[in-house]
Amino acid sequence: MPPLVFDEEQVASAIDRVVERIFRMDFNWDWPAGVAFYGVAEAYEATGKTEYLN
Repeated sequence: MPPLVFDEEQVASAIDRVVERIFRMDFNWDWPAGVAFYGVAEAYEATGKTEYLN
């Protein structure tokens, strides 16, 4: 199997766009919001960007 090749800046940019969109959504605190914010927590784990926690 060939090695995975990707542009880290492009991936980080995509993560930023997804997190920004999640923060603009109007959620009631329920299962969908929990799933979305779990994704934000995973984005923080992957990038270390503390602004995702704020």
